[in-house]
Amino acid sequence: MTLPQKALKLRLQVAQLLHQLIEDDSFKVGSRLPSERKLVEQFKVSRSSIREAIRALEAVGILESRRGAGNIVLSKQANVITHSHVITEETEAKEIMEILEMRRGLELEAVRLATERITMEQEKTLQCYIGEMRIANCEAVAQAIETGFHQQIVEYSGNRLLQRYFTSIMQMTQGLDVFGVCSHSQLMLEVHAELCESIVERLPDAAEAALKHYFAILIDAQR
Repeated sequence: MTLPQKALKLRLQVAQLLHQLIEDDSFKVGSRLPSERKLVEQFKVSRSSIREAIRALEAVGILESRRGAGNIVLSKQANVITHSHVITEETEAKEIMEILEMRRGLELEAVRLATERITMEQEKTLQCYIGEMRIANCEAVAQAIETGFHQQIVEYSGNRLLQRYFTSIMQMTQGLDVFGVCSHSQLMLEVHAELCESIVERLPDAAEAALKHYFAILIDAQR
């Protein structure tokens, strides 16, 4: 089977084709999807595209991944979408916004705890991240450094549950453009420098304000 030439991203094309096969009873409700290897051969795409498409269909209740059982077809229809195509650019944008909103709530709590619990050694690590941001030479590098910076803040909160949820949220962002085109910018650098300084100076209100500014930039970039 060859993918149609559409403007949608590859993972969305694969998700739509999988959903069509489920609707046509090629993959029946209650049955297990073929292995990733077989789907790769069938759709002529990479394994990562197959995994991302499966995750997208899981998110809307069509598939369920079960340990030891594989990917099971739960339903022909999505739980939260009524369009003829389950996964579209519009629904991907909605998913990104929901992830950003979830991150914002989690990190606001983490940043307050970090201002109380951060050690001197951890302060130096955060400051090193800011130094790396200043010399980042491209968007991809800037995004990687930025993600690491936020991961450290959550870790420095000292709350293991917050760390676990943050890791899960970041796994959900794989294949999604949650940054827009704003990571490698002077404004984003200034916001992170302010956030770092506020944490180091043990100023929770200022740190929270800087973090809110950061998420406002990300959310505006998605609109």
